[in-house]
Amino acid sequence: MENLNLTNNNYICEYCFIVNNISEAQFFINRYNLKIKKKYNLLPIYSNEKKNIWLVINQDTISSTVTPIYLNNCANANEQTTWIFFSFSFLSNLNSPHFIIIDEIIDSSTQNKLYPSVSCLKKFKRKNAFSNEQKFQNQERIALKNIYEIYKTLEKLVNKALIFVTTLSLPEKHKLSDFDKKIIKSEQKKYITEIMNLSDEMKITIFPFSYVLNFYKNIEQEFKFSVYEQNVLKNLLRQLNPNDLKYNLKFIKKLKNGKLIINYLKQKLFL
Repeated sequence: MENLNLTNNNYICEYCFIVNNISEAQFFINRYNLKIKKKYNLLPIYSNEKKNIWLVINQDTISSTVTPIYLNNCANANEQTTWIFFSFSFLSNLNSPHFIIIDEIIDSSTQNKLYPSVSCLKKFKRKNAFSNEQKFQNQERIALKNIYEIYKTLEKLVNKALIFVTTLSLPEKHKLSDFDKKIIKSEQKKYITEIMNLSDEMKITIFPFSYVLNFYKNIEQEFKFSVYEQNVLKNLLRQLNPNDLKYNLKFIKKLKNGKLIINYLKQKLFL
């Protein structure tokens, strides 16, 4: 990895989330400590302090085709940014919440179809979804507001392999119990985290050297390495095969400080 230029500069936008309302946004706001960015006034935009996680709430007053473009510009997203659309849906044939990956999007008015990439999501439940048709709500077909327009714009704008369309399908009830709400939160945490991890593994495969560079920038910012530790980390990453990073990524993310990360990488390189 001799040509890898590990320099520390601007933040890296790793994840962008798109939702349709504040109730869908609340999980992400709470889990990732997102704050409203008041300087952006066309649509509600949120990000965390590191600015590696961003979220936009789609609005009925603005064309849905604008939403992903606006977030892309505000977040300074790039070809390695993961995009996740999340929405609640309601089905009459469910007894409990189900997290579902959408593998086919159908425009209800034209019957035109789009096919999100799901190659890395084989173990997830998958269904098709209809865009914008309220009459399908609370029946046996998933209806996701604005998803056709949003996805069609996104696939022209970013890497299609890193766009994920998700829904948490809920039983048709007028009021959710406290137990239902706990299940919903648990399902969101479990599956959204898994998608984020899988997308990171895909990035290493698609952009091996760039991903290692972004990985360095983010952990250097998070753990505030000393100058000496920065140099040690750079040397270790230059020696590390990107695939080794891929297979150990989940473990590395759980480490609590920079020294543990350096020691772990040394062990992997037998230093």
